[in-house]
Formats: sequence, C-alpha cells, structure tokens
Amino acid sequence: MFTSQAESWQAKAEAAMRVDDYEQAIYCYTRALSANPCALDYYDQRADCHYLLGQYAYTLADCDRMVGLAPSTALPYNKRGIAQEARCDLDYAFADFSTAISIEPDYATAYNNRGYIYALLRQPEMAMADYEQAIALDRRLVAAYVNRADLYHSMGQSSKAMSDYDQAVRLDPECAVAYINRSLIRSRLSVSSPGELRPAPLFAAAGFNVPPLERARILSLRPDKADSYRSLALMHFPV
Repeated sequence: MFTSQAESWQAKAEAAMRVDDYEQAIYCYTRALSANPCALDYYDQRADCHYLLGQYAYTLADCDRMVGLAPSTALPYNKRGIAQEARCDLDYAFADFSTAISIEPDYATAYNNRGYIYALLRQPEMAMADYEQAIALDRRLVAAYVNRADLYHSMGQSSKAMSDYDQAVRLDPECAVAYINRSLIRSRLSVSSPGELRPAPLFAAAGFNVPPLERARILSLRPDKADSYRSLALMHFPV
C-alpha cells in the first residue's frame, strides 16, 4: 500500500517537473517520501528541484540524506559537492568530488566538477588534469569541453579554446554557453578569471558586438531566455 502511494506521488512529481513546476514537484516528492522514506531516487529528484529554485541549503540536506542511505555510492557525494559549490563552500565541494572519484574512479562528471573547483582555487594545472581525465573517460561530456576551453582561454591559448568550444557545439547544438563564449573570443573580449565570464550582452553594448551568426544561433535556442543569457556562467554541473 505504502509503495503504491509513493509511486503515485512520484508520478505526480515527475509530471510537475515536466512543466517546470518545481515547488509542486517538491511537495509531491515530500509526500512520496512520507510513504517511502528510504527511496534514494526521491531525495535525488527533490534535491534537483531545490537546486533549480536556488534553495541550496535544502539541496544539501537532501544530499546528506542520500549519503546516509548510500554511503558507498558516488552519486550522492557528487551531488552534494554541487550544492557545496553553490554555497561557495569550495573546500567541502572539493572533498565531496574527491570522495566520489575514490568510490568510482571512472566517474567523468566528478572529475569535471573537481576540475572546476581547482580552477576557482587558481590551480590551473590541476584543473586541466581533471578536465582531460573527464574527457578521456567520456568524450561526449560537453561541460568538460566548455570548462577546458575556458581554462585554455584564461591561459592565453585561444586556438585550443576555440577547438573545445567547437567540439561542445558539435556534441550539443543547443549549448548556448559555448556559442556565447566562442563569440567572446572572436570579439576579443577577455575572461576575467578561470570559470568566470564578464556579462555577455547579446546586442551592442560597452563596445562589444556578438557576431551576427552567433547571435542568431544563441537566440534561436531559447529566445524567451535572452535576458538570462546575458550573464551565463560557464560551469555546468551535470549529474
């Protein structure tokens, strides 16, 4: 009985997520967990909803529950590391990503995420090593190409950065951030620091013009999200 109740609420939560109603999804996952408090997937999905709403403390709480339920599984540590980074707790994020890698040495996403922390901590050589390991493990991991491209550019290696942005776009033609960052290089707009971009206006401003073809590509992806593209950060944290 309790299992069927939990599954019913899970179905409602998934329906809410499909229409981006994350608050309703959180409510439904909470009801599902009341019927099945040991369901790792429910905590996992509820954590995602909290994260998308910017509720990082609640994300962290759900990740802690996941770690308690599955302490020998890499995923909860990787996800908790994401929440820690969002709260600017870089040391804790680094520790969680490292734990995920120790549990699952072939976890490409965890290498990518730890590489990003290295970049934020101004350790570019270590960041590059982790990005390259992530790509070696998963040659379709778009975020790793984008992050490595940012690092290359910050090191003055623009041609290598362009190559990685090009590969990111080939793998994911809807990767708006790759188009934006690539256009920054083409317009000779510098990156302020590893993992960070200055605001990237879509139209002429402060002496910066997105090349017409890139602008068309960016706007064609999600024209209703144009404003949010103005200051897209480079890092993505896929699970």
